[in-house]
Amino acid sequence: MRTRRRSLAAACALACVALATVGCNRDSGDSVASGQAQPSTQAAHSAMLNVPMQGCTRSVASVGRLVEVASIAPPEYRDEVEPQDRDWLPVTLRDVAPLGGKLVVLDWGAKSLTVFGPDFRTRHTFGREGGGPGEFRNPAAVAVDDHTHQILVADPGNGRISIFDSSGAVVDDVLTDAGSSLEDLAVGVDGLWLSHMVIPEFMQGPAQERLLSLQRQGEMETTPVVTASAEPRDSERFPMPGPNDFQIVTTGGYQLLFSPVGGVIDVLREGKKVGVVKACIPSALAEGYKEQRARSARDPRQGSQVFHKMVSDVLVRRDTVYVVGPMPDQAGRLHVDRFLLDGTDVGSLVAPLYDGFMWPSDIRFWGDVVDLVGFRSEGILVRLRLELAE
Repeated sequence: MRTRRRSLAAACALACVALATVGCNRDSGDSVASGQAQPSTQAAHSAMLNVPMQGCTRSVASVGRLVEVASIAPPEYRDEVEPQDRDWLPVTLRDVAPLGGKLVVLDWGAKSLTVFGPDFRTRHTFGREGGGPGEFRNPAAVAVDDHTHQILVADPGNGRISIFDSSGAVVDDVLTDAGSSLEDLAVGVDGLWLSHMVIPEFMQGPAQERLLSLQRQGEMETTPVVTASAEPRDSERFPMPGPNDFQIVTTGGYQLLFSPVGGVIDVLREGKKVGVVKACIPSALAEGYKEQRARSARDPRQGSQVFHKMVSDVLVRRDTVYVVGPMPDQAGRLHVDRFLLDGTDVGSLVAPLYDGFMWPSDIRFWGDVVDLVGFRSEGILVRLRLELAE
């Protein structure tokens, strides 16, 4: 059932970058546009997108239907505001994590967490700015322990991981030496997996080269697991000059470390690499990153970043890796790409967009391959269902 009002769709459309112009070409047997990339609506992107593009070709395993299940937005994004929306006044959304059928949303600007019900109608909020119990200075990411249902927040500003129960009560504060580069966290059997932000130009020692580390239970010290010491500074893992973020997901007994912008996903088991999956990077986008690196090399002051996320979440089901991101394919469809653990493409699940759909800046799995949540930092949240053909 669609609940979105026209005013929300219009507002989101104005805020959304025209990502479809650099989407990846997937051969599904139907008519798919290819060839020249179209101009972006943002002048800052025009040089990147007006490059002849050889799109990536992937097979399509199933074409389904995209359904909006529920949505919520701040009052300024609606002409008519339902009562349950009037007090939804977020500042800057940063991250989300499924909590069973609920969703935990991290508001970096407000230094708080909100737990929503499946329809966004019920919620409770906790946390505030500060250094005491239940307070944050720089909350970078949120994760949920699927076994205990505890909520964990990486807070490099306070040098700790804060742990709450599902109601928001403080359970513990775990100190960490992960430092200010801490970007994301995931719960593992032996402890916490922590991913980091790296700046290729300044990787001059172990602390600057960490991509993934493990903090074992009961310890403050972290152990580097994946480093960038042998990685070329301009590799596909670090497509941009300046900060390159890495995210970590634990799923199906695996650890999946990925660069959202570079689209490279390392598949690890107990911290040892067992496979690599690579998302499609349109050649126009790759050329844009190359030009940014060259411009930064000539003059570091010209190193501003223009980028698009290729990957925002991954799941493993049996021997298949499912990948989703906020970049449409060249036909303008939402797609969930599927790979074997060795990186072999086994076909995408795609769905045309419904009328009024807005592309989120981030999209995640809500516990299942066909259950998704898209969000934007302004406070827009949309729950989506991918209904596949039998």
